[in-house]
Amino acid sequence: EGGGGAGGLPIRNTGLDCPALFLRELPSTITEDTICQLFTRYGVVTSVDILLAKEKGEKIRGYVLMDARESAQRAKDALQDREVDGVP
Repeated sequence: EGGGGAGGLPIRNTGLDCPALFLRELPSTITEDTICQLFTRYGVVTSVDILLAKEKGEKIRGYVLMDARESAQRAKDALQDREVDGVP
């Protein structure tokens, strides 16, 4: 499972049966509302947590908790390496 690729929204599942996704390299303009809008088309978003950078140059990361593992997998498949707010 793993994110990465040629930029965009790297997403990985946090566990085998867990409906949570770990988001890496988020744009500095990202908001919880933006994340909810992106992910709600694939299922119910139950929680969003944005981890702001502690040091200059550090990437912003976050977690999305979905209602079901299947919803998380659909979101991951659709959004992996997708641009967010114009940032690849």
